[in-house]
Amino acid sequence: MIPSLKSAVFALSIVVLGAGTGAMAETSGKTILDTANSAGNFTTLLKAFQTADMDKVLKEKGPLTIFAPNDAAFAKLPAPALNDLLSNKAKLANLLKYHIVRAKVISRDASRYGTVETLEGDVLAIRGTPAAMTVETANVVKPDISCTNGYIQEIDQVLMPSDKLQ
Repeated sequence: MIPSLKSAVFALSIVVLGAGTGAMAETSGKTILDTANSAGNFTTLLKAFQTADMDKVLKEKGPLTIFAPNDAAFAKLPAPALNDLLSNKAKLANLLKYHIVRAKVISRDASRYGTVETLEGDVLAIRGTPAAMTVETANVVKPDISCTNGYIQEIDQVLMPSDKLQ
């Protein structure tokens, strides 16, 4: 077989064999912060991290997992509630810490977690299967976005630690 053809066949076999296995995406070579910036659907979340002076947390050595509300999740919040959060740095910092755990949390192990402790100090309930993972009442809509320092689990709701946001 011609060497370049051999390489092409090998590469194609990897793609075909890897397709549909539910395998996690390869690490992007970027931190959680860089990956979220590149994704384009976490603009409100990133603005919140910058407002709270916490964006450096998303670059820390891992493993970290962030349950990252996408822009559509933030759009579900009433404007006054979002504005209140963005204008209160301490409240915002607690909310953001409630979305991060200092551990590897991936969808294939969703059924075994039960709860995980957040940076904020509270716990989140993790349930489901690799195909349908939930965090509290939020659905993971894009699981296991692998980064150099952990994982992004894209969720469809902003998680609210109500007792800590008073």
